[in-house]
Amino acid sequence: MKREREAGQTREGSRRKKKDREAEEARPQRIAGVGVVVYWSRNQNMATLSVLDKDAVVRVVGGPEDEAERIKRATELARRVLKRF
Repeated sequence: MKREREAGQTREGSRRKKKDREAEEARPQRIAGVGVVVYWSRNQNMATLSVLDKDAVVRVVGGPEDEAERIKRATELARRVLKRF
C-alpha cells in the first residue's frame, strides 16, 4: 500500500471514491416552482425541502416514500403553507 501511494496509484473501491459519491449525493438539489429559493437535501436518515419566499422560510421534512414522491408531497405542502403567509 505504501509503495502504491508513493507511485500515485489507488485501488479500485477505495474509501476516497466512496466518500466522493456520498458527498455528491449529499449536495442540496435545487427545485423550481415553489418559492424564491428552494433546495432539497437528504442524508441517510431524512430529507428536507427548504423554501425561502419573500419574508418566510419553510422547512418540510420528507417521509418514507421514494424520493420523487417525497419531493412532490413536500413541494405541495410548502405551497399550501406559503399561501397562508
